[in-house]
Amino acid sequence: MEFIEGVSLVLPEQIKEQLFKYRYDVFVGEMEWDLDVPFGKEVDQYDHDDTIYVIARNVRRSVSRITQWLKPAKISGCMGDLSIYDT
Repeated sequence: MEFIEGVSLVLPEQIKEQLFKYRYDVFVGEMEWDLDVPFGKEVDQYDHDDTIYVIARNVRRSVSRITQWLKPAKISGCMGDLSIYDT
């Protein structure tokens, strides 16, 4: 298994494109979620220059994303209770 980690701003575009395609394949393709995303890419408001990605790649292309909480952020929708800052 290969592990890749880094902040979005410095990760190679090819790695991020593979990640967004993988997420699209899983969430839209396999799980059939009705997401308002560009065709072939699952990108959302938490994918920004400060996002830290931890990617574990093998034959199944497993991936993960970590959202930084070093500065105020408000999560809305289904995770609204997780915000630790008053914004």
